[in-house]
Amino acid sequence: MFTAVGNSTINATWTTITRFLRPEDDRRPIVDAVTVYVLTLILGITIGFICGFFGTVTNIINIFIFVKQGIFSEGSILNLFSLSLADLGVCFMNMLLSTSYLVYRLEITYLPLNPRIVSILILGWPLKIFIGLNRMLTAYIAFERCMCVVMPFRVKGMFASRRAFIYLLSIFVYGFSSHIQFFATNYIGDVKVQGTNITTLGIVHGTDRDIWHGLLFYGNYMALHLLTAFIVVVCTIITSSYVRVSKEWRNRVSRANDDSNNTVGSIDNHATRNGSKSSKFESEATCKAKNTTLSKANFDKEARLVKMITTISIIFCVCYSPDFTMLVMTLADRRFNTGRQYERLDHIMHELIFLFATINSSINIFIYYRISTKYRQIFQSYFCKTKEKKVSEWNAVTTVR
Repeated sequence: MFTAVGNSTINATWTTITRFLRPEDDRRPIVDAVTVYVLTLILGITIGFICGFFGTVTNIINIFIFVKQGIFSEGSILNLFSLSLADLGVCFMNMLLSTSYLVYRLEITYLPLNPRIVSILILGWPLKIFIGLNRMLTAYIAFERCMCVVMPFRVKGMFASRRAFIYLLSIFVYGFSSHIQFFATNYIGDVKVQGTNITTLGIVHGTDRDIWHGLLFYGNYMALHLLTAFIVVVCTIITSSYVRVSKEWRNRVSRANDDSNNTVGSIDNHATRNGSKSSKFESEATCKAKNTTLSKANFDKEARLVKMITTISIIFCVCYSPDFTMLVMTLADRRFNTGRQYERLDHIMHELIFLFATINSSINIFIYYRISTKYRQIFQSYFCKTKEKKVSEWNAVTTVR
């Protein structure tokens, strides 16, 4: 009896391993078609289009304001300008992808192409490229700010505007060039509809398609996602810790300088009342006050920039959690991408990934406006009419009359 139980356990274990290594073509999906249709209508078409349109407008505004600030005036502005370009690509492509989903759901049969299949190649993969660029740029910005905070004097010239431009250009070149071979092995051509004599436009797969798809998955998707997430999390923690410690130290120094200034002021007042000259004490007090003010202003500017990058990094980690979940699911069971049982679930996960990536790319305008003083001033000067402007315009109109 013990032998029979042991043999049955071994057989069941071997059957499980065999199914994992050679997944069967299971045609029983775990998600029904109605659920997929409703979620696609809500997430992919309605909310996806709204977020994509909103993000397209806001990122155009971001790019306009960063151009007004001077792209090459500071390395941080160049970094945020590049991130806004990637965000614009994510939002715009997702808006178009939502429109293509709507065309597919309307089942317009007289079109000479399959909207769903063609949208995967024309819109879906370019959207993934911009999402990858967003990841790499966020990781680069977090790493750059971490190095500038931890080792400000050693890396002062390493992230200057010209070198930063080369770094950022390299990221864009790599993001696009890494998918060239995929588009070379997957292209749009005439495809015969199965069971009919109708020919329509669809995706034609090359002979090396599976090889390049695997390389892209393990290289550009899995490794890139894990590496960028690791860099963003570690650099954000280190940067926040250094800024907090530095702030405490500067507060102690500021209090010590205030005490010394008060002491010098009392001595100066005493000397003035006695009729003696106190130019030496005045100069020392003035220099200390100016140095304290300048250092405090520079530190406040750096602290605001670190706060902005930290907020962007936190939102990045939250919005890309569905992508990380899908990566774990794919590594845990490779039938997630190949088996028909998970096809609809895979479609829903892609809807969530694209939607959260679009949200991540469309809400940065609120962070910039809330934290950056210069950004807020330029935004208000072009897009907001303050009370003073309205009064001046009214006075000008009444004067003309």
